[in-house]
Amino acid sequence: MDPLLLEAYSTVISAVPFVVGAYILIWVALAVFVGASYIKARRIQKELDALKSSLEHLKEDRSKRA
Repeated sequence: MDPLLLEAYSTVISAVPFVVGAYILIWVALAVFVGASYIKARRIQKELDALKSSLEHLKEDRSKRA
């Protein structure tokens, strides 16, 4: 094999662990971001449902008074 190719391959092969580590880190960060976003969205949905319920109770109270 060509010595130039051997040198290039040896350089690339030594960098593989860093590339794999970077991909793993990116996927973990993405999973954490998606999980955190999902949890926040669920919490906001619960708060919105509570606000809707409170608003409905207020409307019922006002209609009973009138």
